[in-house]
Amino acid sequence: MSRGDVLLSVEHLSKTYRGQGGRPAHKALDDVSLELRASETLGIVGESGSGKSTLARVLVRLTGADSGRADYCGVDLLRARGADALFLTRQIQIVFQDPNSSMNPRRTIRQALLEAARVAEHPPADIQGSLARMMEAVGLSREKLDAYPHQLSGGQRQRVAIARALAVSPRVVVADECVSALDVSVQSSILNLMLERQRELGLAYVFISHDLSVVHHMSDRMIVMRSGRIVEAGNPSEIMRNPQDPYTRELIASVPGSGFRAA
Repeated sequence: MSRGDVLLSVEHLSKTYRGQGGRPAHKALDDVSLELRASETLGIVGESGSGKSTLARVLVRLTGADSGRADYCGVDLLRARGADALFLTRQIQIVFQDPNSSMNPRRTIRQALLEAARVAEHPPADIQGSLARMMEAVGLSREKLDAYPHQLSGGQRQRVAIARALAVSPRVVVADECVSALDVSVQSSILNLMLERQRELGLAYVFISHDLSVVHHMSDRMIVMRSGRIVEAGNPSEIMRNPQDPYTRELIASVPGSGFRAA
């Protein structure tokens, strides 16, 4: 598959969370359609509650959808079972905002990466070498393999999360607010790391953030979401220069130094 070919296709996806304790139902996704192409970065931006994280969870099959379709290379994401489900696990990985939420504090980094290496069926004879290479690929020394998550900085933990995601040799990585909890200087190093791995491995990213400037920097194409719907989509620079939707104008106006005023 060459750059530009469609890997992932989503059509008319909707998802509603039922209200509990007297609270009203919440429509997290409302008729969402998009495509992700090989080796590109599709940026998704929106404020809290826009539906972008629910979309991320649907794409990696952590939650279902009420209606619509989502296909990866002809495999139905919403109904995959057995061998198809394993194929999708290896092909589409996620990096969350908080790596601690997906790391067992009682397990070393070595143990966390071993699990990913087994899913990827790394040769047992070279498993330790594979772990060392995983660490080196994200700029960490192999000595950190025997550390526990709490012994690493936030940036180092996020590098481990990226290493674990890449261990299964995915084609797609969903990055859900993966740098928003980090200091600005650390954010920059993580973003540069992701761009380097993308160039090296031909990865496609779904890059999700509330930070419009970061999404603009990272993305080949950009989607703006509000209240579960896509309100604008296109080339990031063109959207920044000439936003069509009032909500997009508000987002751009809120970026420090943008010089843009919402009408």
